[in-house]
Amino acid sequence: SMDDETAAKAGRALVSGVQATSSELQKVFKLNGITSFGEAGEKFDPNTMEAMFVMPISDDLPAGSVGQVLMRGYKFKDRVLRPAQVGATPVQ
Repeated sequence: SMDDETAAKAGRALVSGVQATSSELQKVFKLNGITSFGEAGEKFDPNTMEAMFVMPISDDLPAGSVGQVLMRGYKFKDRVLRPAQVGATPVQ
């Protein structure tokens, strides 16, 4: 069995590899016109986002805004490939 130090090194190597792969994939996407979207705090857009749950309106989170992003969305130029899955406040 692995000792803790060996397991920690293996874990760090795995995380580093996944981050490098993600970074390269994002570069290839960008070169080919594929962009990600969906940020906490932005206005909820029902055309590009899927509200998975409702969040309460607050001073920090006005009506009709994204409070939490579960999964970022992707577009190819102006076409939505995958909607962003978000938690949003209700539109008033």
